Amino acid sequence: MLFVNKEDKLLEKLLAIYTFGQPRVGDKEFGDFMNSKLKQSKPKYFRVVYSNDLIPRLPFDDGLFMYKHFGVCLYYNCCYCQKNLVEAPNRDLTLVYFIPIRITAIWELLQSLVLHYIKGESFKETKLSIISRIFGILVPGISAHSPVNYINAIRLGPPRLNPTLSNVKG
Repeated sequence: MLFVNKEDKLLEKLLAIYTFGQPRVGDKEFGDFMNSKLKQSKPKYFRVVYSNDLIPRLPFDDGLFMYKHFGVCLYYNCCYCQKNLVEAPNRDLTLVYFIPIRITAIWELLQSLVLHYIKGESFKETKLSIISRIFGILVPGISAHSPVNYINAIRLGPPRLNPTLSNVKG
């Protein structure tokens, strides 16, 4: 909307945009438009995606929907290791990942039960969060969308969110 409304003064002050667990919001044409507007000398738009989060993989990027992401994907795996990618792995949650996604959901549940013992009380999760993680074993990707995962990714991942395209992997 800033571009459509020609909010040039505000856009000049815009350093970067970070989204967390954002779904796809447009088609290729929209993505190309946004990339052209948000990428001058260095990228300004970053999508943070945690592990197998279902929401950033919706709506599907297939022959029917053709939704696309734009910007740089800052992908965090379930151990909070970060990679700069063009697209998160398993971009449409294909059946090939049926078992690995469940194994990751079990790991995330176990990790949530012990992380506060290792890292401190501020990492203790609520009962509702634990129940969500149990449900996430049955419906993979749902519990990965929890804000707890994104907060932990930022807290336990690399010390800064300051990527460049020089280390983006296709």
